[in-house]
Amino acid sequence: MMACVAANVVGMKRTGMTTVLADEAAEQSSEPFDRVGVTNIKVSVDGTWLTRRGHSSLQGIATVCSTSDPPKVLDFECLSRHCTTCSGLLEIREHNPEMYEQLLEEHIQSGCEANHRGSSGGMEAAGIVEVFRRSEVKHLLRYTTYIGDGTANNERALRDAQPYQDITIKRLQCINHFSKRMRTALETLKKKYKGDTLEDHKPIGGRSGRLTDDKIHQLTVYYGSAIRSHVNDLESMKAACWATFHHYNSTRENPNHDYCDPTKCHIYRYKSFDTSKHTMAPAVMKAIRPVYEKMCSDNTLSKVVDGGTTNPNESYHSCIWSLCPKTQFHSAKYVQAAASLAALIYNDGYQLSIMELLEKCGIKSKTPA
Repeated sequence: MMACVAANVVGMKRTGMTTVLADEAAEQSSEPFDRVGVTNIKVSVDGTWLTRRGHSSLQGIATVCSTSDPPKVLDFECLSRHCTTCSGLLEIREHNPEMYEQLLEEHIQSGCEANHRGSSGGMEAAGIVEVFRRSEVKHLLRYTTYIGDGTANNERALRDAQPYQDITIKRLQCINHFSKRMRTALETLKKKYKGDTLEDHKPIGGRSGRLTDDKIHQLTVYYGSAIRSHVNDLESMKAACWATFHHYNSTRENPNHDYCDPTKCHIYRYKSFDTSKHTMAPAVMKAIRPVYEKMCSDNTLSKVVDGGTTNPNESYHSCIWSLCPKTQFHSAKYVQAAASLAALIYNDGYQLSIMELLEKCGIKSKTPA
């Protein structure tokens, strides 16, 4: 039964269903198809591993999702550093080396589960390159822009592989990962001033009006929100990010809310709002200003203009590991089947995907459609 499900899941994934997904992505692309019928689109890419940390895992998956509405799983590549058959043959080698060599040769010809010889950390980049290479043939799509997390491994691998020959692939930062840089920068600054005092002869940390952990969290959230609200316009994004700084630098006597959004700023919404618990000390604002000058520069923010997030990939990963729990080891074939089934469920929901799969396996459901 499991073999039937796995075979039909992969078959459904490689036939007409992928054509529909590709058509949806192409229709919502801002670029028309070229003379050979290939459309340039923007996708989100990410990797996931069987273990909680990818540095020691034997199984990994690289995924590509569309940025259409709603996003769909376009393709994935499962990579494995382990083969259950090869491991089983090792016991035969000690007792009968000739039979071992014969069985090993037959096994390799039929297909070995181990398809990755590098490190576990390199699985994502290797898988992304393979997915990009087959996108034109498989989907008539060209992934010329992709949204990824902070790592540059994928960018280097794609630059070296050149899956689309002379066409440059543009990388955009995931807004969720990118906005965390503000938190990292402020935490680093706070550690730098540890044991020292600012111009007001007080430490940078403390309670009211100081750079507390809660204030760092708030500044990070507002920074990310400003980027998401103006993701298609660099100038308005820059102004919104600086609005957060000026907002915390304002007092009732010296307000500076010209850049604030009146629908969100408490000064506009609540006239009786107490700013004493909200405003940060001038010395603290002066200390964190260099962080804002860097994080709100054109060079920095240009990395997320027209960007998005890898949330669709992470949601798909969660679906995979719900079918293939990380609490125990699974073979490469099992992970492949789980990833294929999860793609069907993610793209079409449980009802449609499972019903079609059961019909492919020759099982008629009595549940009315």
